[in-house]
Amino acid sequence: MPNAKLLSLFCFTALNLVHVQAAQAQSSAAQMEASGNEAQYEEADRTIDKLFEIKSSSHHFFNKIGAYPSDIEELRTEGFYFGTFDTTYGTSITGSLAANSYVLTLDVRDAFIADYIAQRVNGTASDSVVTMQYGEPSQEAILDTVLSRVFDGDATRNTMEADLLMGGNNLTGVANIAASTVNADNGVFDSGVRVFSEVNLPNKSHVGLGNVENYGITDSYLGGNSNLYASQMAVTNSYNDLIATIEALTKADIGLDKVQNYSITDNYLGGSAALYASQKAVTDSFNTVNTRISNLTKADIGLSNVQNFGVTSDYRGGSSSMYATQRAVTDSHNKLDNEKVDRGETVSNADSLDGLNSSQFIRSDTNDVVTGHTEWQDNYSVRLGSSADFRIFHNGSNSHLDNYTGHLYTRNLAKGGEVLIEATNSSGSRYEGFRVTSYNGNVYGQLKYNSGLRLEATSSGATTHGNMNVTGNYYVDGQRLDKADIGLSKVMNYNISDSYTGGSSSVYASQRAVTNAYNSLNNSKLGKGDKAADSDRLDGLSSEAFVRTSRRINGKSLTSDINLSKSDIGLSKVSNYSATNDWNGTRTDLYATQRAVKNAYDAAVSKISGNEDFVQLYKNSSGLTGGDFNLSRSWRGYRYIIFLTGDDGKSEFYTKRFSEAEHDTAVALARSLGTTPRFNVISQTNRFWHGYFSSDTRFTTSEENSRLFAVYGVK
Repeated sequence: MPNAKLLSLFCFTALNLVHVQAAQAQSSAAQMEASGNEAQYEEADRTIDKLFEIKSSSHHFFNKIGAYPSDIEELRTEGFYFGTFDTTYGTSITGSLAANSYVLTLDVRDAFIADYIAQRVNGTASDSVVTMQYGEPSQEAILDTVLSRVFDGDATRNTMEADLLMGGNNLTGVANIAASTVNADNGVFDSGVRVFSEVNLPNKSHVGLGNVENYGITDSYLGGNSNLYASQMAVTNSYNDLIATIEALTKADIGLDKVQNYSITDNYLGGSAALYASQKAVTDSFNTVNTRISNLTKADIGLSNVQNFGVTSDYRGGSSSMYATQRAVTDSHNKLDNEKVDRGETVSNADSLDGLNSSQFIRSDTNDVVTGHTEWQDNYSVRLGSSADFRIFHNGSNSHLDNYTGHLYTRNLAKGGEVLIEATNSSGSRYEGFRVTSYNGNVYGQLKYNSGLRLEATSSGATTHGNMNVTGNYYVDGQRLDKADIGLSKVMNYNISDSYTGGSSSVYASQRAVTNAYNSLNNSKLGKGDKAADSDRLDGLSSEAFVRTSRRINGKSLTSDINLSKSDIGLSKVSNYSATNDWNGTRTDLYATQRAVKNAYDAAVSKISGNEDFVQLYKNSSGLTGGDFNLSRSWRGYRYIIFLTGDDGKSEFYTKRFSEAEHDTAVALARSLGTTPRFNVISQTNRFWHGYFSSDTRFTTSEENSRLFAVYGVK
């Protein structure tokens, strides 16, 4: 600062070093820009700055602790460094102790860049690795001209010998000021009791009521007015009316008028239309049906004799475990047709064949009567149809009915007749397993077990007699059946109990339990219309909750309506003023709304510059509450910079202006003393936002207790 002679003395030595380093960096950047590699070396220059920042932080650590950190991370954990050790090269800066010195090491992935950085930090380079080694910090040269941050027994090092000129800046974080005289133009002075002045008037926020609006009060809970407070009467009336409405609700009022008050049963049989099926009933039904379906065999559907044989197109071979295709039959027919005599031709006519008269043979060209048994040996079939499409044969173990064309019909054409499929068990007993019946003029199938009926088709589906066990999943129309498919997705598979006590949330109460509970309450409780002789409570409230008519409020009897004034509730000095959104006026009988305050703030910001040219570099309408932030353009090249800040409650706002030189001088001083710059951009007492511009477009924040709204550059 121009008038800060003492600060200039403090900074003299440090600034000389910084200026030399800056000149070297600017010269190097200019050379690299001429060669087309300016981007790489701008990044290298930023890395050089980071190394010097870490070096300064380690010096400060040494001065405070008395030794360098054994782990570089201690610089951050102990609060001496607030940046990161990561670099844009994808590597990190490491630190290590070396006798009485400290070593910073960094891999920049490029040997040429490593040489460039090493030259400017007075270090060494090996391939792409930069090593920066420095000794213990020396303070002897400036001990006589600087103030010590700590007391080392020498009081003269903590004593000013000249006026401390702050140049309009703040002293922050001061616990106590001991002075013979304090002269100030304005402000707040606390000495146990807060003192207000004409420029520091109190408001409702000072008494912890900053968010309380001066609204009227109403006894009505209707209307929805957002500018009125509801009285206790309004809340009580609302509660009572709501309770009355709830108590009068019927099942129709909640959309359940068609739901019957039926009991629940675990039995899926019976067909009652006045019982709900429990989840257990549905599950048992599902398991029974699924078991029966899963256990079905080909015999259950009338195909017990049909074998799971393969097919062949070769009519030769005589296999008894293969079906012949139509091609095999055709080839066989063609061969016989070509090599044999047609059935209509006569090779030799005779009265007998093998000694048998022709009447002893079955004719194929006319209806004939067989008066004796015909026996077809094993694996020889009776073939029916023009192409032998239906065959009956016995293979020595089992009998077969094989159909090769169209459907296989088993029909009983006798009126009222039935079709039965029976089998004999290993004990010799014969039982019926399947029947197609024509009972009552209807034809339907019945599935039986040892002649006992288990499943029969009906006009609307099927009826199961007995239990149905399903071992796998039960599917309907290709979809797995679960309780959601029958509208019971929320019904739980709980047990049922006849007891109405216990309070379990995972047990259903039976009809008996409900009946017992009803009878118990009905016999021991008063009806809603009955009047109790006495009660400990009224509407759930004890007698102490009611005010007796013998009491008085502010001397006013409770035997009739009471008219209260604002004095009766301790608000005698609160005026019944209206609110306005207009901040520009002189009326003293209006309260300013939040919008009016915001408009005043916006107007102040727009006029803060007077005739100066303001350039907005950063803005956050809600107020940044902490952290680093980026500017929209460089902050350098302006007459001065203005920070617009405020408290966290957004009830107070402050401005702070400083020049580029003031900032850079303070930052250079901090670095020369081995500390991280903590430049305060707030001028208000007890408010701070510490940090510094770490680049032309970035502000690095170290700590704060306020909000940041905007940054301007003034030309």
